[in-house]
Amino acid sequence: MMEDKIIYKTAYGYAADAVLAAQKRINELCLPLRAYNAGHPLLSNTFVVKPAEDNSFERLSEQLGVCHA
Repeated sequence: MMEDKIIYKTAYGYAADAVLAAQKRINELCLPLRAYNAGHPLLSNTFVVKPAEDNSFERLSEQLGVCHA
């Protein structure tokens, strides 16, 4: 855990699935976060969750739409 991000390690080959699951949960909870692969999606075992940099109107509208769906 770092000041502005959290680094997760998974088994090799599962980082891409973990990123998708993390982003789905982030969207469900309407959190201003993003999950990113920290390397090659198939070869890396690391992904990062950090604050969303695009807190634009479109992104906020998207989050609200997910929350109210």
